[in-house]
Amino acid sequence: MQHYFLNQPISVGDQIILNGETAHRIIKVRRSEVGEVIELVDHHQKPYLAKIIALKGNEVLVQAAAESTMITELPVEATILIGSSKGEKNEFVIQKATEFGVRRIIIFNADYSIARLKSDKIDKKLERYEKIAQQAAEQSRRQVVPEVVLVDKLSDVDFAPYNKRLIAYEESAKKGEKTVLRTTLQGLTPDDKIVMVFGPEGGISPMEIGYLESEKFTACALGKRILRAEGAPMYFLSALSYQLEMN
Repeated sequence: MQHYFLNQPISVGDQIILNGETAHRIIKVRRSEVGEVIELVDHHQKPYLAKIIALKGNEVLVQAAAESTMITELPVEATILIGSSKGEKNEFVIQKATEFGVRRIIIFNADYSIARLKSDKIDKKLERYEKIAQQAAEQSRRQVVPEVVLVDKLSDVDFAPYNKRLIAYEESAKKGEKTVLRTTLQGLTPDDKIVMVFGPEGGISPMEIGYLESEKFTACALGKRILRAEGAPMYFLSALSYQLEMN
């Protein structure tokens, strides 16, 4: 079922005109017809079923028919911090992490980042990343579009909201550590907010590890193998989803 976010309130019975990129996708990409039912999420993150009642040029007229009962969000708020990586790796992580249920993605210039976020290109980059997150949220039928935040360094991030704090650290894997992630995930409750930090291609520097540990983060392994920068967040979010949604 098609799924779109609207920046407005919705009530059952409302007739709503969709235009712009949303209308383009309905008319040109999905080739929808009158009578088809789609899902809309309003600005309060509340989902509705809506029926297409007219297609007029570049606009789509729909009517909200009923509230949707779907629940697609993780029961805890999960944030990932990733060191900026080269190529399209940041975009890949944003897309896939959104599909896995992340609530917030923070990208920072790590000590070992090769491709760094540049202040004169932040706005354009953020606009691109936010669009990727919204499209991935629509594809995966999320009720929330994850927040994407770009910062210069770790110390720019306020960790106060998070009561569960982890670092993906390859040295922990090399030493055979295998209990921290499992124990943390098993102990989660619905009110918890968990954050995990991941390095770029070169990993987390000793200085960054020291800073994070001073902020009460715990280093942990993600299995016995060393994962790529774009793969490690998916491991964590997969484990989180399995623990909270499949058990």
